[in-house]
Amino acid sequence: RILNFSRGRSLETSGVIGRESEQPGHRPLPLKGEEEPMRPTTEKFSDSLERLFLENDRQAAAEGAERSNVQMATRFYRALGEQDLNSAKACLAANVYHKIHGPEDFGPSGEAKGPDAMLEHMTSVFGLLENQTPRALQVIAQGDMVAVFYRDSGRIMESGADYDVVGVHRIEFQDGKIVRFENLFDTASLERSLKRSKAHAL
Repeated sequence: RILNFSRGRSLETSGVIGRESEQPGHRPLPLKGEEEPMRPTTEKFSDSLERLFLENDRQAAAEGAERSNVQMATRFYRALGEQDLNSAKACLAANVYHKIHGPEDFGPSGEAKGPDAMLEHMTSVFGLLENQTPRALQVIAQGDMVAVFYRDSGRIMESGADYDVVGVHRIEFQDGKIVRFENLFDTASLERSLKRSKAHAL
């Protein structure tokens, strides 16, 4: 669960940008029973991926397969941000696996198998987090794997606790599509930020 991929909240799964890509603030929550469309909060995040990849690897322009994978990841994040789940699904392999690593008591943690279950899992996370501000820090591509290092901060809605974590989206590709998407983050930094938030509330 991590990146904001849920209804009415900010995203990318994956989770993964330069400083100029910080996201705007969160709008007020809708009243019970009202529907609020998923916010397009990942455009700048996704737009930064290929740039970061090229900045990190001077030979990237000649690495066709790796660059194509970064471009596919970009399309996936952008489709999520644009609420275009059909286009997002088109980026996923039929046997795609998704997992957000984290403590059991951290709502976004969990896993899903298959495109529909993965997208449902991701979109459900939007309802757990608010004021999410993801920033991509670095993008590395090697063979069939793309790693997107990021920093993300925001608030857990249920508890009201603020969080600030660093992590990585580990994305694997098969035949040009995403076959595995894992979100791993620094659980120690999450626990520290939650403790600070609880202490301030006392």
